[in-house]
Amino acid sequence: MDKTYSESLSLIENALKNSSKFTIPKVYFQEAVVGSELILFMLRNSWSKNTII
Repeated sequence: MDKTYSESLSLIENALKNSSKFTIPKVYFQEAVVGSELILFMLRNSWSKNTII
């Protein structure tokens, strides 16, 4: 394996392990503030993107 990429898999694995402890609280926070993704979808798509005057 190339020396420049030899540590890449372990770095990715460590990054996933370190960020996984924040994933669930982030989702709970988003659900509390914004609500479910259905409400967010409705908000994003409720106004017309192109208004013809």
